[in-house]
Amino acid sequence: MRKSHIAFIVADAAARCLSRRWCYRLSRVASDWFFRCAADGRRAVMSNIGRIRRFTGCPTGEEELFALARETFRNFGKYLADFFWFTGPRAGLLAGLVHVSDRSRLQLDRALAGGRGVLGVTAHLGNWEAGPAVLAGMGMKVNAVVMPMEDRRTDRLFQARRRSRGINLISVGSAARDSVAALRRGEMVALVGDRDYTRHSARFEFMGAPANFPVGPAKLCCIAGAPILPGFLVRLSDDSFEMLLYDPIVPCRGVPWQDIQTQLVRILEDGIGRHPTQWFIFDDFWAHL
Repeated sequence: MRKSHIAFIVADAAARCLSRRWCYRLSRVASDWFFRCAADGRRAVMSNIGRIRRFTGCPTGEEELFALARETFRNFGKYLADFFWFTGPRAGLLAGLVHVSDRSRLQLDRALAGGRGVLGVTAHLGNWEAGPAVLAGMGMKVNAVVMPMEDRRTDRLFQARRRSRGINLISVGSAARDSVAALRRGEMVALVGDRDYTRHSARFEFMGAPANFPVGPAKLCCIAGAPILPGFLVRLSDDSFEMLLYDPIVPCRGVPWQDIQTQLVRILEDGIGRHPTQWFIFDDFWAHL
């Protein structure tokens, strides 16, 4: 049995028995241990944050980068604690911790108005797993495109926890077909737009340097005629969340998918640039060229 699977089993069991606050305390201990031991991941996070800070006009010294990277590991630990804690009967508690502004509600209504379904695109930022769950709790039919995990036991555990939040899962292997079908039923398809798991990617300028991005969201937008609703669920200082929804990207006849993808990358740039310690990429993002 892989050590990672054992760790997830322990985390799942702890979440069932302990309060959210105690889960956070344990996650901090585990996160600090991984931060000390995972030298490659630590250096990669420091490098990623360094590039983001330079691009946003806030160049940062080595000591501060070290502290920001440690904060990133701790935030990821909280994300995992919440992933296991807000399942089953507790999934309904999420809504009470999520702040949705009138502007974000307006963006959601605009995206739904066309009746052609919605592509909800986010990044590995904040609590990306909880966003679809909150929307499902609001009565929306939500499908999430997920990447199967290498360990089948771990994969079954994660998929079960996702389904307990009322989300229908679409495997990456059948994402194009199943996503188009869901959109034609007027449903939402949620997926991350900052990592390509299918080898269908293209290079776009991001934070001042070229990086690879999955092209699936932009192409689905054109094929299905469904708008992209970019958004993030970011953690606040009191461990509640804010749902940030941007203007929908609406497909227009004659507009190539590359233009849609460029708009999406600019939005990812904005969200990640504002919350760099909540972006959970633990390798050099710009190295995958």
